[in-house]
Amino acid sequence: TPERIAVPTSLVALADDAIVPRTQLVELRARLAGPSSLVDVPSRHGHDAFLLETDAIAAAITQALTSTRIAA
Repeated sequence: TPERIAVPTSLVALADDAIVPRTQLVELRARLAGPSSLVDVPSRHGHDAFLLETDAIAAAITQALTSTRIAA
């Protein structure tokens, strides 16, 4: 259950993702017990954007790993 997850969590929403729509990530973020962030990645590739939008995904991962909130 998301309410039991208290560690910092980073979520990535891919534009036009029909498998994991942004609305589900917004709901998940609201239910998480710990701090969280939601990054939107614009793409015309839908769910496959996580494979094709490498620069945007790398930036989201870098942001998550270097965030002062997560490092604290």
